[in-house]
Amino acid sequence: LDDAGQIEWEHSYGGSLAEYASGIVQNASGGYYVSGSTKSNDGDVSGNHGGVYDAWVLRLDPQGNLLWQKTMGGADRDLFWDICESHDGGVACIGSSSSVDGDLPGNNGGGDMWVVDLDSSGSVLWNRNYGYISNDGGRCIKRSAAGGYYLAGSTYGPSGYETGLWMVEVDSVGNMLWEKSIGGSNTSEGIDLIIDGNNDLVVTGWSASED
Repeated sequence: LDDAGQIEWEHSYGGSLAEYASGIVQNASGGYYVSGSTKSNDGDVSGNHGGVYDAWVLRLDPQGNLLWQKTMGGADRDLFWDICESHDGGVACIGSSSSVDGDLPGNNGGGDMWVVDLDSSGSVLWNRNYGYISNDGGRCIKRSAAGGYYLAGSTYGPSGYETGLWMVEVDSVGNMLWEKSIGGSNTSEGIDLIIDGNNDLVVTGWSASED
């Protein structure tokens, strides 16, 4: 849309089954990277692993034309929720994965927080999942000044929370530097975060707890 709300261009992308877009970022060339998920293996989609959903990332030119697409996942449900441009002009995606095969480097139990770093051509630079023995997931990713990434999501980890809002910092190749979960006796989840002028994190999400 232009600044008056008029449509400048629009495109739909996908195949014969369901697709969802959940994240978008503009790249240095004026185009866009889009993150989401797909069930299809036809139309604009290729390489689906045959699970419930595969994670899906697309690169578009400034007019929305599809330059490349990539599906990632395994035999179970795998999603990308958010996306950011990486420090070297590629893109980093965060989501949730339940698979133990295909593109996944393993599984810690249930669902995991999942991060994939791609170059500008869509080739995987590194691919890591994080979690505990039950369901964990990632919803937001931002570049850190140190060259890595800040992650926000949820964990059913050994914190004593039902499911806590989970924050993680990783370095430039995905090694975990620190993690922190916040919550109560009911479910909480981190949805988005910003880095403020003091280089502190401000995280937003939701919680069903009163304690």
